[in-house]
Amino acid sequence: MKRLLLSVPLLLFVLLSLFGAAHAAGGVEFSYFAVSAPRLRLGPNESVDEYSFETMGAVVIDTKVPFQWSMEIDNSEGARTHLHAFANVGNSVLYNNDLKFFQRFVTIAKLVDAQMGFDFDLKLTLTIHDKNDKERKVTMSLVKMQLIPLARPLGKFCTGHDAGTV
Repeated sequence: MKRLLLSVPLLLFVLLSLFGAAHAAGGVEFSYFAVSAPRLRLGPNESVDEYSFETMGAVVIDTKVPFQWSMEIDNSEGARTHLHAFANVGNSVLYNNDLKFFQRFVTIAKLVDAQMGFDFDLKLTLTIHDKNDKERKVTMSLVKMQLIPLARPLGKFCTGHDAGTV
């Protein structure tokens, strides 16, 4: 009987982990999404050399990094993330044919039902320069981005209750 009692919770955990889009971690429930930016066309002499991505009511748990770029991620502010990335060298900037990078470029863990009083929002800002070093910024909000629902990612991310198990 004890074996059966232990097996039922284990089976439930495995099923929810594999098939559920939401997951409770330390009493906080998350839904997981891959984020894609809308398609953008740059001018003939333009390139993206920097971007920032901000979340509210969610945190970044995985991201891609372009070759020869530096990235800083700050998930320390409750259910917010500040991500900043920039090209280290001029030949690693992103041109029109490289903008597919922004398809599924981050994975976020979104708080379910705006727990803890956080609204949900995303903002992506691209810094674009032309060959004359003229700068412009393009900002995309949540309504323009595509969120692709994901099952709970494999592995763990730290919620404060599972520190050291990332």
